Amino acid sequence: SYFTKLNGLNGDTVWVQPIPCHKRQVFGSEREGGMFSTPLIGHGNCEGLIFANFCTLDKPNLGRCCCIDKKTGRIIYSLDTELYLWSSPIAYYNEKDELFVLFGDIIGNLYLIDGKTGEILVKEKFGNNFESSPIPIGNCAVVGSRGREIYKFSIK
Repeated sequence: SYFTKLNGLNGDTVWVQPIPCHKRQVFGSEREGGMFSTPLIGHGNCEGLIFANFCTLDKPNLGRCCCIDKKTGRIIYSLDTELYLWSSPIAYYNEKDELFVLFGDIIGNLYLIDGKTGEILVKEKFGNNFESSPIPIGNCAVVGSRGREIYKFSIK
């Protein structure tokens, strides 16, 4: 997968960050690797950072959330997850304008991380499979899970 920044005025490539992703056999069918979600652009204490989720990397079915420098394309940190990520990361800010990032993986784990450091603040299994992206509503998130379940989480 190639995460690329383009100059919006002339279409020139500003930088390219290659992320090694692979096809994998999962329960007898082939799964593509790459980025299947929308990246999150940071603000507040994470101004100038982009958060992007990738799937099927070095180890079979591995997911990775990457924090990328918006100017250079350099990976600031990355966080490996149990299984791959199709869910887009979403943002929450506290009164100090500190960013917290929320996303889910395909086995129903929900992650809340400190955007600045990548530290996992909460990791808990709730659903069967978070393929869809959470929707932020105030200090809550709503997300659908495979199995016709919809979850609402409060962020405190």
